[in-house]
Amino acid sequence: MTIEQICQALLELKRAGMQEISLDGGEPLAHRHIDQVVARLIAWGIVVRMNTNGILVPKKLEVVRRLQKVKISLDGPEAQHDAMRGKDAFRRALAGAEAARAETCR
Repeated sequence: MTIEQICQALLELKRAGMQEISLDGGEPLAHRHIDQVVARLIAWGIVVRMNTNGILVPKKLEVVRRLQKVKISLDGPEAQHDAMRGKDAFRRALAGAEAARAETCR
């Protein structure tokens, strides 16, 4: 979808009464328009939350600091999480959580 199509769909939801949204499914921080989507939602007064694997958080802090809440997905202890998501995924998820906390808990 183009950014215009995304915003039009979100605007229809807003007009239908949406006041809050949780962005997830796949990895929302990997979406090429995530910064614009979050900015638009916030400008409309929508509360924005996000579920993420945490890996891109340090690179997308400008988006993360605008969110009401960030949830980092962990699939269990380090060995289990890495077995499901790849080598060092657990460590990178925790680094993302720490970066998000440092930005939002000032």
